[in-house]
Amino acid sequence: MIGATLEMVVKMSLITLAYVAVTFLLWKSIRDRDLSIGDKLGLGVLYGIISIFSTHFGIDYGDMVLNVRDLGPMAAGLFFDPVSGIIAGLIGGIERYIVGTYFDIGAYTTIACSISTCFAGFFAAFLSKFIFKGNKPSIAYAFFMGTVIEAFHMYVVFLTHRDDMLMAFTVVRVCSVPMIFFSGLGLMLCSVTIKKSLGELHNPLTSIPPEEVPVSNRFQTWLFGVTVFVMMINFSFNYSMQTAAALQEAKVYLASASQDIGNSVAWIRERGGHTNKYTHYVGLDGTFAVLDENEELIAGTQFDKYFNDDLKDLILAHKSGEFFEANIYGNDSFCLSRTIKRRVYCIYTDAYV
Repeated sequence: MIGATLEMVVKMSLITLAYVAVTFLLWKSIRDRDLSIGDKLGLGVLYGIISIFSTHFGIDYGDMVLNVRDLGPMAAGLFFDPVSGIIAGLIGGIERYIVGTYFDIGAYTTIACSISTCFAGFFAAFLSKFIFKGNKPSIAYAFFMGTVIEAFHMYVVFLTHRDDMLMAFTVVRVCSVPMIFFSGLGLMLCSVTIKKSLGELHNPLTSIPPEEVPVSNRFQTWLFGVTVFVMMINFSFNYSMQTAAALQEAKVYLASASQDIGNSVAWIRERGGHTNKYTHYVGLDGTFAVLDENEELIAGTQFDKYFNDDLKDLILAHKSGEFFEANIYGNDSFCLSRTIKRRVYCIYTDAYV
């Protein structure tokens, strides 16, 4: 586990540093001249190709590929030209769709990754054109824009897999932290190297006279507030998605467990056997109780040790197949009441709160 994590960190770091090195070297080579149409197109294609390499040299987890592909269009659009960012985003996004659809590379996240990379190019172009108006982003702003674009990437994973929230959450849990961190770090280091070369890197502990504040930095407070707001939404959204995924998993598991328990109890009774010693695991600390057609307890976790009239009333108060929440033996639990053969009532609980 530690070895795999270390390998991931090293690989992501090297790819991120490659983006930074390419961005700085390109910027130094063309900083003193206006970009022609050919330059803009060439930069877009180059960053699109780098994004493609990022896809294929990312960390492959089968259903997903851990990478910093969105750095390409963001760097092209923010540090060079809006057109370059759009071209890089389209190249990286379309290629991602092709390899995911036809070559089964990170197939599960094909749509989400393709949309996010294309959007990254347009987003960078918008920021460059209308927010910075051709100026380079500040260090802090570059970092937060890198994190925001990857947070958006995670949203799209959820939105494109609303019917499979459990798997979508697994993907986001694995990918979100490294992709958000390294994307933000990559854009930040691009900004640091460029501003250092321009002599604009200053001590953050010293104040700058208002008239000397760059145009881009005048938006900093507002944009920082927006970014914090977006990150708060991200946290809230992830929390709600985790809850939805947990509920979905619990429903699937309880439905399966109820079927197994009901069939087993019915099979034993039909053959004249006794079910008072029948047991079945329900999650790590769940429990179950089975009533016969006369509403008498015939099986359950630790049989009748904790069973009482209140629990019987709770079972009988809900329709067959109904999921509900209740406090069972002092635990907030998610429950299912289900009727199996011969009016056998079953309840299964799994503490999830």
